[in-house]
Amino acid sequence: MVDGYTRIPDDEVDAFYEDLARRSIADVPSLRKVTAVPATRRVRGIPSEVPLDEDDGMPGACVLNFDSVIVMPKSWFVEPICQLSPERMVQACRALAVAVGC
Repeated sequence: MVDGYTRIPDDEVDAFYEDLARRSIADVPSLRKVTAVPATRRVRGIPSEVPLDEDDGMPGACVLNFDSVIVMPKSWFVEPICQLSPERMVQACRALAVAVGC
């Protein structure tokens, strides 16, 4: 137990994030707000960024900037731009951990 929370085995965490990578926010009807990470073309080359490009389904080369995580109304998300692969989800989780210091 860490800070009152039970540690989840890494293989279960990986499965959880893989499931999240396959699901859409539309699949959770009770969800009103979502955590969003802005994509930007301004690449700083820091550990809290995740690079994406056309192979990931983005219109062009960019980075997800986990230093600027925000909460937004789910209704603002009309259609998906891309869906992160399990490998990119792992990178995203690492970048988020760097950004929030956990």
